Amino acid sequence: MKDESVDPCLAGYSDVGTKDREIHVNLAKNAIRVYTRTESGSTHVEFTDIIWGPVTKDMARNSGWCHLHKITVRLDGPTPSHGLLNFAVFCPRRQIGFHSDHHIVNGQKELIPGSSSAGCIRIPDARSKEFFDSIQVGDAVRLYEQSSFWRDPVFALGSTSVHCA
Repeated sequence: MKDESVDPCLAGYSDVGTKDREIHVNLAKNAIRVYTRTESGSTHVEFTDIIWGPVTKDMARNSGWCHLHKITVRLDGPTPSHGLLNFAVFCPRRQIGFHSDHHIVNGQKELIPGSSSAGCIRIPDARSKEFFDSIQVGDAVRLYEQSSFWRDPVFALGSTSVHCA
């Protein structure tokens, strides 16, 4: 039987232990954790009740569940084309990232309809600004699906797999 506590991705990461933050998206738990490195290990803040969709899962599966995607852009919004709030991109080629579950339509803040996302990860509006303020360009995002546990952060610079496949 496979030991799930052993991180199958570790060998593909470079410069382990050199970053200050790491963002984990656990699709099985519909939650995000923002880990911050400390002298004795790490602390984290958890954001729950996220919405994601099949594109997000496919992207994670296609990169072997191991790729560390980098935050490349942060825009507090509203974004020009969709009115998104607190938008942070981690797959620039496909414009996939994190944002509030609300957007601006005709000058008004409205809930984005649907229980599934086209590709981005929606965070409940009440905490989306807190999430947005806790991350920076260059932070690594790790997507996986584990119902029984969270992976330990590795605070690495990158990985060997294909970016946002």
